[in-house]
Amino acid sequence: MYGVGGVGGRWGQRSCVRYEDEAYARQAFGIVGGETPMNGERKEKGTTGRTRQPFASTGQRQSHENKLARDRDPDPLADDLVLAGVSNEDTCGIETWAYSPPSNRNCTIGNTFLAPLPGIEPLLETPTESALRELFVMNGRTEPLRAHTLSRFLYAEKPERAVVLGRVRVGAGQILFNQFAPPADAPARARLGRLANRLAANLGAEPEGSPLDGDCVPASAVISKGYPEKVHLLNIPEDDGLRGRLISSTRYGLEHICSSPIFGVGPWQRDVPCPDGEVCAADCDLRHPIYVYMPVVSAVQRKDASSNLGVPNPEAFTFLDLTGDGVVDVTINGDTREPLAINGGTATISDIALEQGCNHVLIRWQPASAEAKLRLRWRNIANQLETQLRFI
Repeated sequence: MYGVGGVGGRWGQRSCVRYEDEAYARQAFGIVGGETPMNGERKEKGTTGRTRQPFASTGQRQSHENKLARDRDPDPLADDLVLAGVSNEDTCGIETWAYSPPSNRNCTIGNTFLAPLPGIEPLLETPTESALRELFVMNGRTEPLRAHTLSRFLYAEKPERAVVLGRVRVGAGQILFNQFAPPADAPARARLGRLANRLAANLGAEPEGSPLDGDCVPASAVISKGYPEKVHLLNIPEDDGLRGRLISSTRYGLEHICSSPIFGVGPWQRDVPCPDGEVCAADCDLRHPIYVYMPVVSAVQRKDASSNLGVPNPEAFTFLDLTGDGVVDVTINGDTREPLAINGGTATISDIALEQGCNHVLIRWQPASAEAKLRLRWRNIANQLETQLRFI
């Protein structure tokens, strides 16, 4: 049996090592019953007590013999309440998962651990069969060195067991040795402090102050001020097809890599500040219309849904108030409304339906003078600013 990228081999090439021992090859690659494991699949049962690192992200299945042994002799720590509320994630220092932000960095979970000796019950152990550390060091990811890494670190260079949290029984009591100690410069993650907090709570410690003390999340967080603080401007001569290409590029889509194709139509001025949501015409060429583009992100769909009354629900829509001078044409997700003339007053684009995610709003503005301004306000039917919309 040959291993792909096994010991001595390189990724993408067959290894020069032939596995004469069928049992060794199956153990090295996690092959059970003649079938290869499914990449990235986790096959584990959750436990309420003992916390151990499983075969996370490797997809290796537990052997049939081990499963039968556990069925005959269940884990004595499975119902231990000392670790109630603690998960494997809470004790993992890996941050550089695939597709994670490039600024993420891993951290150790301690420097000194205990040897597994008689008399000490291991409640939390270092992983010996997950290969997480080996897969994610040196900017590694799960895919490129999967077979090479697992064939090495699940057999030939398998890590030794070490006790992170151990217990020694003393009469009717117990002594816990907790070696879980992330460094002071570890990433600021709430999960890294959960083990100590849950241990204290599970052992009956009384917290200081009130359980309601600390940070809280408001019921409705304010995402924006109800108007954009920067927009994208285009002020060039219009040819016969420019306007049509701009409108066509505002159609709603699910593409996230190139979510704003309108930027490929012309030389846009990106991220132009508009304090208080006001766009100024002073620096523009009034011989040509001013195109104002703003992507609007909504966490939920804002469009009419079926109701028991059989009529549209006006609270499902949003509104855009335009105050200033000139003539405006507004296009939202490819739908262009009728032109509106604003002569020092306010015009409203009403009953605007927004999709979940990024919506494309394009305003074609022909200002009356160089001193003209166009103020933008998004609101609901109750004249409340739409602070749940995000403008990018």
